[in-house]
Amino acid sequence: MDPTSRTRPKGTDEMIDDLSTPNDTCERDSEPQLSVILCTLNGGGTIGDQLEALLAQNTVHPFEVLVVDNGSTDDTVDRVSAFAAKDNRVRIESAPDRHNLSYARNVGVSCAHAPTVAFCDDDDLVGPNWVEGLLKALQTSPYVASSMEYEKLNSANRMVGRARFQSEQIAELFGIPVTNGAIAIEQDLWTSLGGNDESFGTTGEDFDFSMRVFEQTGLAPVLATDAIYHYRLRSGGRSTFRQARRYGQSHPQLYKRHGRGRVDIKDNTIDAFRDWWWIITRAPTTLSRDRRENWMTHAGRRIGRVLGSFKYRVLLL
Repeated sequence: MDPTSRTRPKGTDEMIDDLSTPNDTCERDSEPQLSVILCTLNGGGTIGDQLEALLAQNTVHPFEVLVVDNGSTDDTVDRVSAFAAKDNRVRIESAPDRHNLSYARNVGVSCAHAPTVAFCDDDDLVGPNWVEGLLKALQTSPYVASSMEYEKLNSANRMVGRARFQSEQIAELFGIPVTNGAIAIEQDLWTSLGGNDESFGTTGEDFDFSMRVFEQTGLAPVLATDAIYHYRLRSGGRSTFRQARRYGQSHPQLYKRHGRGRVDIKDNTIDAFRDWWWIITRAPTTLSRDRRENWMTHAGRRIGRVLGSFKYRVLLL
C-alpha cells in the first residue's frame, strides 16, 4: 500500500477538512472536558439504559453526550429527544447519508464541543466511573482505551471459551497494539489521522485506527483500568455468526494494509488448521445453546477470513 494513503485513509479524504473545524450546525452552549459520542441505528430498545448510565456518572468534570443518529427508523430519536429535554448535557445530531458506523463517528467528532472525545455503543453499559476513569487516564496519554467487562450483561455459560478482549491488557494484531471502538482520544489527534476509515464500515475500523496511530505517531493506547465498560455479546447463533464473519473478513484487509512482513504465514496456517479441526470435529447441533454460539464465533471468523482472503487477494486463513 502507498504510504501516503495511511495518512489519509481511503474514504475519508474529503472529510478531513470538515473535521478540522466545528460543524456550523452544531450549537456551542457549554465547555465540556469530554464529548461522549454515542452512534446509533435503530437502538431504541437499549439506548435508554446507556443514556441513564452516562447521565449518572460519578464525576465533577463537565461532559456532554452527543448521540449521532445514523438513520434510525424506530423510536430511537424520540427516546433520545426525551432525555435531551430533561438534561442539557444530551444533544442529538443526524448522520443520514449512509448507514456506516465510521461515517457516523466522524460526523460526531465534527460536532464535538470538547477537546477530547470518547465513544460508546447503544447496546452496552458504561460503568459509574467510566467518564472519570477516562479523564484520569487522559492526563498521562492522549489515547486511552476502556477496560472491558463481560459478566454483567452476559451469563457465565455464554462466556465459556470466549476471549475477554481488552479486559486486562491491550491486545495486539500482527504485533501492533489494537483497541475496540470504546476509546477516548484528544480530538486534535483524531483529526490529524483522518478519523475512522469509512471503507471499513462497521467492522475493523477500530483496529485500523489503532494501527495508524501506532504507525504514524508511535503511540500505543493506554488501558484506563478505572473506566469499566460492560460489553454485551451478540445473542443467538445467527447474529453471533454474522458478527464473527464480519470480523474475520476484516482481518485480511487489515493484514494487507498493516501486517505484511509482520506475520509468519507458516504459523498462521498451523493455527488456522487447528481451529478448523476444532470446528469440524464438533457438530453444533449437539452442543448447548451457549456453546453453540462459541462454535459459531470460531466458524464465522474462519469463514470470514477465507472470504476476505479472496476479496483482498492475500492469504490469511
